[in-house]
Amino acid sequence: MIFVEVRTEIWNGGFPSRKRHTSRPVTRARALLALGRFTEVCQAVDAALAVVMPLGWQSLAWRLRASRAVALAGLGDKTAAAAERRAAVDILMTVAGTLRDAAARARFLSRPAAASVLA
Repeated sequence: MIFVEVRTEIWNGGFPSRKRHTSRPVTRARALLALGRFTEVCQAVDAALAVVMPLGWQSLAWRLRASRAVALAGLGDKTAAAAERRAAVDILMTVAGTLRDAAARARFLSRPAAASVLA
């Protein structure tokens, strides 16, 4: 599993490659969402965030939290879903704020994944 691989690399003194590891947790969460397996989405996101947050991978964190917001809504927990969505938006805007060029920031925020969180 991806999280075991990342932890193993860290414990062995290496630094995990973002390119190699970043899309797997989001892809897994999206697949579980598509299957309607909302509880598993929450569990997968919790596991992923436990690894990526200490590494500072905010670009992955907002996507994961957005997936968890959808899963919580699917489970009927509208209050938790709204709070999770707000957290995803906060992280997304932090990431967007690192883009100094206004046009680049606007393009980033208009991409489907970001736009759906901001809608």
